Amino acid sequence: MTSVRRDNDMYQVMTIDDDVLMLQYLRGMINWEELNLQIVYETYSSIIALEQFRKLLPDIVITDIGLPQMDGLELTAQLRSIKPDVVIIFLTCHEEFNYAKQAFQLEALDYLIKVELTEEQLQASIQKAIRLLQTQKTHQEEQPYREDMRRNREILEVTFINRFMKEGPSKDLLEYGARLGVSWKHHDFIVGMIAPFYSSYSPRYMYRDSLASYGIYNIADELKGSFEGMTVFSTEYGVILVYNFKNSLHTHPMDTFRSYAMEVIDKGKEYLKIRLSLQYIQKKHELSGLASALHLLKERKWDGFYTSVVITEIQDGPKPWLSEPSTRLLSQMEVYASSFYEQLVEEQEELLSVLGLIAGETKLAPTLFIKLIQTTLRSIEMRKGGLGADSEAFYECLPYVLKVDDLLKLVSQYLQRLTDHEDLKDNAIQHDFKLKAINQYLQERLSVNVTTVDMAEYLHLNASYFSRYFKKVTGTTFTDFVHRHKIDNAIKMLERPEATIEGAASALGFSDRNYFSKIFKRYMGMTPGDYMQKRTKSR
Repeated sequence: MTSVRRDNDMYQVMTIDDDVLMLQYLRGMINWEELNLQIVYETYSSIIALEQFRKLLPDIVITDIGLPQMDGLELTAQLRSIKPDVVIIFLTCHEEFNYAKQAFQLEALDYLIKVELTEEQLQASIQKAIRLLQTQKTHQEEQPYREDMRRNREILEVTFINRFMKEGPSKDLLEYGARLGVSWKHHDFIVGMIAPFYSSYSPRYMYRDSLASYGIYNIADELKGSFEGMTVFSTEYGVILVYNFKNSLHTHPMDTFRSYAMEVIDKGKEYLKIRLSLQYIQKKHELSGLASALHLLKERKWDGFYTSVVITEIQDGPKPWLSEPSTRLLSQMEVYASSFYEQLVEEQEELLSVLGLIAGETKLAPTLFIKLIQTTLRSIEMRKGGLGADSEAFYECLPYVLKVDDLLKLVSQYLQRLTDHEDLKDNAIQHDFKLKAINQYLQERLSVNVTTVDMAEYLHLNASYFSRYFKKVTGTTFTDFVHRHKIDNAIKMLERPEATIEGAASALGFSDRNYFSKIFKRYMGMTPGDYMQKRTKSR
């Protein structure tokens, strides 16, 4: 095992192989310094490598796969949990496809056979690694700028459309829109809105996940380039579509509008795995009537609530919604709640479906039906216990649901989680002492990236056994558990008046702000900066 002083102007390399002669061979094979590289650590042990990696954070790791104690594939997974952008090159005696397949699933840069390794092969692999590191650096430098530009553009567009709906088409406002790229040159308009089925968010996204919302907006924004006159605006209920067109005998604007909307719906399902719906107004409007059309779209967004169709046409005229739930619906709601108290699991899905049918038949106002569902669920939770922050996120999502099928599926998913959580609590009591020890260990080492091996050693357990045991007890991986623990602490840190994102990232052991922001957003649905802004506004 050898290490050298780190030169911060060069890319840092760690080599790992249980054959010490191979380590010496690698060192002498190419001129590392000429490539602006420095071997900062060499070792035969995966356990020592993991310990030193945590201290040195090298840019490139060249490792044998067939290592004792912990093989190279498992080691790589641990290294990536500490530094996600580390470049991995595998060395191995194995030519079997399964090894190569696992290596590339771990996003290894290269997979080199020891007995066939030449100077040219190693140099080509290293140069490829350098190019990747340079690309990563450029991306990291540009990322904050791109994020700011995207966020600012969205905010300015939302400001524009809100002002337009309030003030109408004043000259100054239209000039302001033109500077944002909102250029309405023609006489006629068609408007609509793309909205998500929130039940399709599970299990990839959180309720009303801002990442999913941006994904939908981004698809709509990119596809509009092929449809002249189409503009899109991100709103709390979905993406507003405004199609500005020149009417003539040779154009079919409604066909064009629907074709664009269906492309967005199809791409949302393909790329995001999210189902989308379209509400639109068939009637075309002039610029002077556009604000009124947008208001109508907003006010009548629930017109297709009790239908199962993906596309809903909104029409003028009053919607005869019932303003009070029928006695039959209230009675059925009590039966539904009782099925949980009495644990009649097989009947619950059918009873939930009946609730939707009765509400639809009586034309109960969707907002009232949603409130009735919320009240019933709250009463169930009083008996069964809730899911904490997840419960509140679920309830906050419900008023934005625009389809009854989506609502009922969301409710079903949530209550299944509630039941599973109750079962887990019962099963976890006997394991509580170890979970408390794990939590205490993590809390005392917040600034350290604790791995499965670290935790297993602390508990005097085999690492593989501990990994399986932990997943069985908690239903999640240890890495995911550590991330959640750190983000819980991040929230407390960011609520302090003097808090900074960089300070929280450093205190929690994240190697850089970008990775901290990525993990925070995965669990909270927003970046740390957005969270701090939201907290500031709520004070």
